[in-house]
Amino acid sequence: QILVISGGSYEISIIGMEDFEVINSISLKNRGFPGKIELVHTHTGQIRALISDHDAYEVAIYDVDTEKVLGYLPVNHVVGTIIVGK
Repeated sequence: QILVISGGSYEISIIGMEDFEVINSISLKNRGFPGKIELVHTHTGQIRALISDHDAYEVAIYDVDTEKVLGYLPVNHVVGTIIVGK
């Protein structure tokens, strides 16, 4: 799957790798200006996407496997880069 976010609509578009058609669109809480997606592989094998927002000052936590938003992390400033370590 390909995850796409774009300014103007705060949603995640899920695109299939075989035919490049939109499979699903997941709305996020705010109508801000999404920034970046960072994939995180958990120690249990799950895949999460951290999605920054330039207007709302938060990072959405999205579960790639279940296609659900798990929650939002508030931040004090615009997020430029997300790096995840062990």
